[in-house]
Amino acid sequence: MRLGREVRVVEFYRQSVGIPGGGAVRNAQRLRGAARTGGIAAARRCVREGFHELFFWSFHRKISGIVSASQSLTDPHSLSEHFRRGGHESNFLAIGGRESEFLAIMPLNIPKALQLGQLINVAYTSGTAIPPNYAIPAGSDYKLMDVINGNDLATEIGGAKLNVPFGFIAKNVENDLVVVIRGTLGIWEWIQDARFLRVPCPLAPGAGETEDGFTSVYQSLTVGATASSLFAYLKSVNPLANSITITGHSLGSALATLLAYDLAVNSVYTNPSVVTFASPQVGDLQFVDTYNNEVPDTYRIANVPDIVPGLPGPLLGYDHIDQLVRVNSIGKAKAVPTCTHSLDTYLYLLDLMHGGNTFQLSDGCQGWLF
Repeated sequence: MRLGREVRVVEFYRQSVGIPGGGAVRNAQRLRGAARTGGIAAARRCVREGFHELFFWSFHRKISGIVSASQSLTDPHSLSEHFRRGGHESNFLAIGGRESEFLAIMPLNIPKALQLGQLINVAYTSGTAIPPNYAIPAGSDYKLMDVINGNDLATEIGGAKLNVPFGFIAKNVENDLVVVIRGTLGIWEWIQDARFLRVPCPLAPGAGETEDGFTSVYQSLTVGATASSLFAYLKSVNPLANSITITGHSLGSALATLLAYDLAVNSVYTNPSVVTFASPQVGDLQFVDTYNNEVPDTYRIANVPDIVPGLPGPLLGYDHIDQLVRVNSIGKAKAVPTCTHSLDTYLYLLDLMHGGNTFQLSDGCQGWLF
């Protein structure tokens, strides 16, 4: 079994950030037991779960062990220098998991993704102001139709419900709709305080289970002064849209995933297009398989050192939907959670992939380590 190096990576990172417990011998025994009962795939899942545990710790200690872990794969200095100079990413985060097996088959339309990312930034600019002032750039193909409101994720964890603007619906001259859903600072409270409970997916029978906070926020989404649900509003658009594209960042990605599935199975819009940035895992494997069958036109963009796409994690029964597009900020932006998760970082990296230099990192994220 070619797992020795992978076990050493997990153990090295445990020691480097001072995580209590663990040990190479115990890890090796656990992996051998998994291999005997479930084969190589089960053993590799143990390694993947180890990395998820490590990312929880790196977040709470405000450090990134990504560089440390990647250095242990080869020479202690050469790989980090490789990243700093813009080299390609390591695949160590995806050892044996679905991440490494279901990369996007069709290439992402990067100019379209960048345009969608800019629309998400528009959704962020209003913050939680009521009413929001969404100023879509004059050069955009889209014009504002209506505003999306919903309960903030942090208030789903506990306390009084806080209804805030989450984004908007826009339309271009060809009658193509775009649904834009921003994230929330509540994502960090979700990471620290949520129990990551799964509930039966309410959108269709046999659709598996989805994370309870995301599901509750999705069900709270309404449009404009009508207070119609987001799903009902889109379903009743007249005349029918030629197409619907759904995009979001962070929590907005999770909500976009649920909306896309809801539309695909419960409306005439059976083939929505989805582009998400920094999405956490939304549901269990049954939900993932069902979603992949119903919404194949999905691109999920994830930054290698961003901790949010790795949560809640397979140890808690979660998995990711398909069509991963991987970007890597190691060596290009500071390795702190707010920078690795920032939408500006994602757009900067996509722009670099496309050979451009239009997008910039957020203030405080320039640099390559901390």
